[in-house]
Amino acid sequence: MSTERRFLRISFTYFVLFALIVTLLCVSSCRSKRTRTASAKASNKHIVAKVAKFDESETADEIETLFSDIAIDDSIWAKGTVYNIHSVMQKAYAEEDYLPIWLTENGDTSYVVSLLDDLSSLKYDGLKTERYDVAELQHLLQQYGASKQVSVAEVIHLDTLCTRSYLQASRDLLLGAIVPASADSLWFHANDSVWQAYKSLAALGKAETDYPSLDSFRSKIVTYKLLRDAMMRYDKLSVDSQYMYAKQKLTKGFSTDSIRDVIMASELPWQVVNDSVNTTTHSDFIAAYQYYIGAKNYSKKDSMTRSYWSYPIDTLAGKLALNME
Repeated sequence: MSTERRFLRISFTYFVLFALIVTLLCVSSCRSKRTRTASAKASNKHIVAKVAKFDESETADEIETLFSDIAIDDSIWAKGTVYNIHSVMQKAYAEEDYLPIWLTENGDTSYVVSLLDDLSSLKYDGLKTERYDVAELQHLLQQYGASKQVSVAEVIHLDTLCTRSYLQASRDLLLGAIVPASADSLWFHANDSVWQAYKSLAALGKAETDYPSLDSFRSKIVTYKLLRDAMMRYDKLSVDSQYMYAKQKLTKGFSTDSIRDVIMASELPWQVVNDSVNTTTHSDFIAAYQYYIGAKNYSKKDSMTRSYWSYPIDTLAGKLALNME
C-alpha cells in the first residue's frame, strides 16, 4: 500500500472519529435554550435573577438519563388513552428536548408559583392537596429561591416534582381521583375524556404560552361550579367562630331555635333563600333548609334534618367531594 493511500485512510478514520465526537457533544450542548418572560399568572411575582443558577444543557442531560429506561412506541400517543404518570412525564420532557419545564437557568420561578397557587385551590375540588406534594413543593421553592447556586440534582427534583404534581392534578380533575366503580358498584359510565396534558407542558417549555391553568381540566357542567362554590363556602365556615360555636352547642344537646337558625343561615346558599320561600318564621326557615338538603317532609324536624344540623363541617364537605368526583 502506498504511503499516500495509507495517509488518506488514516485521515478518513480520524475524520469519522472527530465527526462522531462532535455529534455526541451536540446532543448535550446544542440544545435550544429558552427565552421566556415571567408568568403573568403568578400571584407573587419572583424577580428574574441576573446570575445563572444552573446550566440548562447539563440538567437536560441528566433528565434524559433519568427517563432513559422508558421505551414507548410513539403510535400509542395518537390514541390519547395513556394514563400512566411516569410515561407522560417522559413524553412531556422529550417534547421539550429534556430541558427543565418549570425552571430556567436565569432563576425565574414564577411558573412554579403559578402552579402552587393552582394546586392549593384543589381543596375546593374536594381533592387533598397532600396528594400533590404542595407542602414539599413550597419548601423546595423556598430553598431554591434562597440559594445563589443550586445543584443539578436540586433542579431536577423541583422541576420533575412540579411536572408530576401538575400531571396528577390534571388527570384527577379530568378523570377523577378514584375509580368510580370502587366508590359505587352501580356506576357503569366510563369516562371517555382524552387526557393529553403533556401538550400543555410542551407549549409552556417552549415559551409558546403562559402557565397552562388546571382550570382547563375541570368539568364545564354548571352543577360542578355550584358544588365548588359550596366547597369554598364550607371552607370559610370552618373558621367562622359563630357557626362553629353553634355546631358545638348543638352536639352538646343545646338544640334551640336560635342555635339551629345560625347553622341553617350559614349553610344555606343564597340561591335557595328567595322570594318563593318566606323565611320570616322558624318553620319556613326549616323548610328552605330541607329543600336545600333534599328532605321530603318540609317544616317537620325529621331525622334527616336533625342529622344535617349536627354534621361536622368536614362531613358536609366530604359529601360535596364525593359528588364532585
